[in-house]
Amino acid sequence: MEINPIIKEVTTDCNLRCKYCFFAKQKRKRNRISIDILRTTINKICECNPDNQEIIFYWHGGEPLLAGIDFYEQAVDFQREFKKPHQKIRNGIETNATLLNNGWGKFFKKAGFEIGVSLDGPEEYHDEYRCYADGRGSFNDVMKGIGFLKDNEIEFSVIAVVNKKSVLSPKEIFEFFSSDKTFRLVNFVPALGIETGHGLSFECSVEPAFYIDFLIRVFDLWLKSSRAELKILPLESIIRAFMGFSHEDCRFTGDCTKSIVLESNGDIFACNTYSYGDFFKFGNISDDIEQVMNPEHSEKYRNYLEFLRNIKSKCSDCPWYKVCHGGCPGWYYLGNGNNILCKDFKRLFTHISRTLEKYNMI
Repeated sequence: MEINPIIKEVTTDCNLRCKYCFFAKQKRKRNRISIDILRTTINKICECNPDNQEIIFYWHGGEPLLAGIDFYEQAVDFQREFKKPHQKIRNGIETNATLLNNGWGKFFKKAGFEIGVSLDGPEEYHDEYRCYADGRGSFNDVMKGIGFLKDNEIEFSVIAVVNKKSVLSPKEIFEFFSSDKTFRLVNFVPALGIETGHGLSFECSVEPAFYIDFLIRVFDLWLKSSRAELKILPLESIIRAFMGFSHEDCRFTGDCTKSIVLESNGDIFACNTYSYGDFFKFGNISDDIEQVMNPEHSEKYRNYLEFLRNIKSKCSDCPWYKVCHGGCPGWYYLGNGNNILCKDFKRLFTHISRTLEKYNMI
């Protein structure tokens, strides 16, 4: 069994109150994962993976830095304790970067953590929705945090949320990231309206068509820029698929069975996209993982696999299937059985394929 855990709620708390954050819309208790659950998680993940397997632990929040350096030092100690002789363990963390300091920088450098920073673009666009509880923008603190990563020679990727404001300014957003060679990989993800149990989130969400228009414009700008080495997701993944290369972008691999999401109480979900109800909740980390994720023993896991099979049956005859493999199953879940981004992604695929054909790349 190959399982990479996304520890979604290292802590459910966050020092920001981003206006498009669906967790902020939910009335949840603000918890931090306990050391006991942390130990159990690392032990069982190492146990269920083969001896020669690479395991990636992804640390999310809330804001995961609120757990403190001691928490991650303990996690690394547990990984050393429980990993099998030939297992290789990597750690990735997604942070808003406002709490970064030199101490964090030294720890991440020593422990070899891969860092993802949430940054939506230049100050005007970032501060529109990524703000503190009192309404202050967080841009300057994020850039200060990035400075500590630079000081410690730590490379990082960027998660940029395309929202109602930024979607109208692809040129300004692209130029911001392409003008600074510090930025090596930028993942543009859409702020989609998501049902949270307390109404749809949010007034700053984007329509799928506008998001795809944004990506098409960014693609054209990237082709004309001098930063050919700048990786832009999901464009990079789509181009690689057209050219027959593999990639790790879960939105286009067609395989959502190699990762699990854990909440702070140890509950196991299929993916972050689904963790609003119990349909894709398989069990708890205290259970036997190989039983929980075995269709012969778990009705919920069996239902999940059937959900994935239904997507493939709907999409396998599509000429774009080789590129997207049906896309993210979460897009079907949010669309109640219909992929909310399918129609518009086809426009993007057409645009990219024509360009690649023009340059004899496919």
